[in-house]
Amino acid sequence: MKTGWGATVSRARAITGAGAAAQGVACDALAATDRAAAGTRRTGADGLVPLASALGMHVNPGEMLPIPEANQWIGYKMNHLDLLARPEVYQQIRRWLAPEQLPNEQLP
Repeated sequence: MKTGWGATVSRARAITGAGAAAQGVACDALAATDRAAAGTRRTGADGLVPLASALGMHVNPGEMLPIPEANQWIGYKMNHLDLLARPEVYQQIRRWLAPEQLPNEQLP
């Protein structure tokens, strides 16, 4: 077997496959875009990751992650590092992980 980064990545991808890895697993996706409008779901970027990629989309259907739109969250007018520090990001994570622990007035 050849060694090196390329061989390792190819083997890992062949074994797991992006789409196969998510089948049967509940997935959520956080993404950010520097755009202000909510009508730009598949365009824009956070300065590092394209929006579509962050949401699990891919031009090859076999590489797409089957993340339902209800399990996707987009932070507008944010960059990639904002996902680490913005309170609304952590509130969304709490909604996904422990929705029963949030008071109703905090939910949109």
